[in-house]
Amino acid sequence: REKLRADVIKDVAVTQEELESAYSTRVGEAMTNYGNNPSTYGTDVQNGSTVYYVPAGYRFVKNILIKFTDEDNTAINDLQSQITSKNSELSTAESSLAELGEDASADDESAAQNRAALTETKDRLTGEIAELQTKLDAAKETAYAAIQPTVDEVLAKLAEGEDFDALMEQYGQDTGMQSSPAKENGYPVSADSTNWVNEFRDAAMALEKVGDVSAAVRSSYGIHILKYVSDAVEGEVGLDNVKDALESELLANKQEEAYTAAVDQ
Repeated sequence: REKLRADVIKDVAVTQEELESAYSTRVGEAMTNYGNNPSTYGTDVQNGSTVYYVPAGYRFVKNILIKFTDEDNTAINDLQSQITSKNSELSTAESSLAELGEDASADDESAAQNRAALTETKDRLTGEIAELQTKLDAAKETAYAAIQPTVDEVLAKLAEGEDFDALMEQYGQDTGMQSSPAKENGYPVSADSTNWVNEFRDAAMALEKVGDVSAAVRSSYGIHILKYVSDAVEGEVGLDNVKDALESELLANKQEEAYTAAVDQ
């Protein structure tokens, strides 16, 4: 089989016409895809996929993230989990109450007892959720306070003119910023992005010009400091920029088709 494959594919090649045709098709597909779902562009960039078209409104932003301590993060997640569980119980109780109807005067003895028990459960859960939310808010403030000195240190160094990338390397705890292409180019962000938490996205889009650095931005991950690195230029990505990847893909497909045909024959 290996000898057959080598013999069959040795003269298979991709023509310039095939390359240009495939490129045109890919551009059209990308325009449609990104038009219907703009956040897909950001996902493709992050995944290292070959991009043939850049939609409007994207910029690249770098991120210095100071994360919550493990202890604080565990406390926050535990409280959030408890709130989620209580909310689920509350939803069930409210649904059961709704099934009894609003007119309590029509209840028989059994329904009246059930309504009273459900109402008591609803009131109890509402109170418990409020208490947990207060604890969660306090836990978050404690978590932010614990990392604020480090954030202040980074901001002070930036104000003194130190290099953002160097500080990102020294202090940053965002693992996504430690690998390509984000490490070199930043994250692709637009007003329609769904790849990022809202606080990150909104702060990134609020930066007015390339080179601007944000103030401290709080999110569920910790505290961010963002830098507006560049704008993504809308339009087709030139064939020369994607030729190698596209040609490799087309060649692999043609070779496989030729080999399959030979085997079938």
